[in-house]
Amino acid sequence: MKRIALQTLQGQLKKEISKEDPILPFGPLFSKVFQLRNGSYVKLYDPYFLQHIKQLSPYDIERKIIDAKPVSNVPEIIVPSHAVYNEKNGLFTGYIMPAAKGITLNQLDNRLSMKERTDLRQYADLYHLMEDFVKRANQAGFVFPDFCSLDNLYIYGKGNDRNLSMIDYDGMQIGVHPSMSFSTVLGNQNNYFIPKYWDNKKQLFNPNLDIKSLITEYFLMTFNINLAKVGEINPGTGKPVTLDDIFEQIQLDDDDFKHKVWKTFQPNGENEFLGDSVYRLAETHRLTYEKYRLSDIFPLPTELLDKDVVITQKRLIRK
Repeated sequence: MKRIALQTLQGQLKKEISKEDPILPFGPLFSKVFQLRNGSYVKLYDPYFLQHIKQLSPYDIERKIIDAKPVSNVPEIIVPSHAVYNEKNGLFTGYIMPAAKGITLNQLDNRLSMKERTDLRQYADLYHLMEDFVKRANQAGFVFPDFCSLDNLYIYGKGNDRNLSMIDYDGMQIGVHPSMSFSTVLGNQNNYFIPKYWDNKKQLFNPNLDIKSLITEYFLMTFNINLAKVGEINPGTGKPVTLDDIFEQIQLDDDDFKHKVWKTFQPNGENEFLGDSVYRLAETHRLTYEKYRLSDIFPLPTELLDKDVVITQKRLIRK
């Protein structure tokens, strides 16, 4: 890993990337991302954060970045090119990474037309692209606890030439190096510190978590539904939301597909990739947009009827 002094970058900083800037997400409070004049990016950490995390956890960001190297079978991962050090005290302070191609998955979804949003084949292609990437990355020792943070995933190209790039190297679990991030989209993180997902001795997640993330992501982008809502109390009925409630809501009647989703909610047993199930669903069903009042789907208490809202719901219809 090449090293570069922080002081030599001062004249190369083009701009700081903020939360409002769609080019790259602004890191958590402990870091900032700047674009350099050559088009690459530098991520700089708060020195107090680095000192704190080194004292209180086994997470060694510096070693993780120094050990970084491209993986020939997973070229989609954006690997750091330089480790950045403070010339005054010699301490590690961040890393430089190449720019990712394309636009984030969130941006791609925002640009879709209403017609495109009902194209199940398109969502199947996107899912297949991500599943293939994750399988190869898992074989190379990567796990992505923060996979569902969609600003880390970039999509570029069209049709058969479509591909992806994955940024946020420090947030990935790589070999013995743990992740420092976990996607809130998956719900309560404590639910995943069980043997199915977590090796307590090694303090590492296993690929079962990535399958859970992929299926969660498919439901988010295809149906605008977060599976983490399962188990939460429905304010209209006062009862916990079940997986069957969600299947009924979107009119999913493919038993094999439902079983693969069901597996991700069981405390034991291996999860299963959706695989070709997404294409089978695209062949037999189409998506439709329907507008409802919230009370049409979930009965609301009388005191909440004045707050009733119109929502747009995606549903499956057999061809």
